[in-house]
Amino acid sequence: MQRVSAPSVASVVEQLLAEQRKYCIEYNKYFSNHATWIAVLYSRIGKGEDEVRRLLDEYTAKIKAEPMAAVEAVDPAERVNMSMTDYDGFVAYFDKELEKAIQETGSVSKGIEAVCRAHVGRVSRGLGAGAFHPILELGIGVEGNLPTAVSNGLAYMHARCWRDSDLYEVQHVDSPANPLLATVKAWCLDVAATVAEVNTIRRASDEFPTTKGQQRMLAMLKHLPAFKNVPVSVPRTGLLEAMHQMFIFAAAAVVLTGNEFLVVHGFTSMWATYHVAAMDLDYEMKADLVAAWMRGFFTAFAGQGFPDIDDVAKAADLVGEGKYDEVLEMLPTVEGVSWEQCIAKTETMVEEEHCLKGVWMLRELADVVPEGKRIFLNAAHSLAYRYPEDPNGGEGTLRFNRISHL
Repeated sequence: MQRVSAPSVASVVEQLLAEQRKYCIEYNKYFSNHATWIAVLYSRIGKGEDEVRRLLDEYTAKIKAEPMAAVEAVDPAERVNMSMTDYDGFVAYFDKELEKAIQETGSVSKGIEAVCRAHVGRVSRGLGAGAFHPILELGIGVEGNLPTAVSNGLAYMHARCWRDSDLYEVQHVDSPANPLLATVKAWCLDVAATVAEVNTIRRASDEFPTTKGQQRMLAMLKHLPAFKNVPVSVPRTGLLEAMHQMFIFAAAAVVLTGNEFLVVHGFTSMWATYHVAAMDLDYEMKADLVAAWMRGFFTAFAGQGFPDIDDVAKAADLVGEGKYDEVLEMLPTVEGVSWEQCIAKTETMVEEEHCLKGVWMLRELADVVPEGKRIFLNAAHSLAYRYPEDPNGGEGTLRFNRISHL
């Protein structure tokens, strides 16, 4: 398995993404088109341009990708109530903004940063919308220096994110302990006392006629008592380092919940949020992004009624104390498996690119956060080999635990 650097394939990926612009970012009413991730992931594991194009053609045919309209640019700042009907116009707007910023700064990365600095704050509080797919699109665009994906992501965030859905307090703190993990533990303890109320919200949201998973997340974001009782605490300094520990916790959560579909999306969206937060943005914008991700991620656990709430709380506590060996003891034993095997297993799953995406991110994180590499490998094995029907491995029929019914 090759690991290809982002700069070496950026021009090829941009060309592939430009070709995919004939299709909309969603299909079949609300499902997300993952063509960007297929283009990026298969290019980054060493597949040639023609092979990746073939995979994209097969994928778009399978999902019956819908055409994108050619429309005039629409400035999202002029829209009060936005929807996916605005998406095409937003793309045209951000295309122009990025082209202008790149020309003015003389740099693709600086141009991307300038446009994000101007627009991300408007929707940073709603990035859990669309099951995290808008921030995922933006994050891979930022990480890979891909203007087309950045434009897609910003347009998608503005079309899907609920601007006024997350008005909870964000605390900026100075603390030697990781305040992000402390927040998660406090939420777990609060929720453990109110699971009945959580399940009431779940049952009520089942009655929505549209996307149950997204509507459920919105209902919980508005009504989950823990969010009102415990504000997110964000460190004044060392935000990215605090997120390093959160990666370890989130990877363990993927395993503990049996690859629960929204929890997997929560983990991968944290990777995307991390790369956006790593840019030169205002601190408050970064804090809002991370806090919104935290609440969105936590609603993923609420989506299945918190059956693993005690283990999740324990993992948050152990990771915060740096007791990674004890976290590993909570997970299924994995021996004799390598990153190469996990990648090889998942690269054939074009229909479930979430698996390859998760494993690829985990492999990248093993270099950035080496203290968590054994937990990352355990989570990679879970995504590559583990099925809900057979928690110890084997040939089950579902890759994910889809209790959330997204």
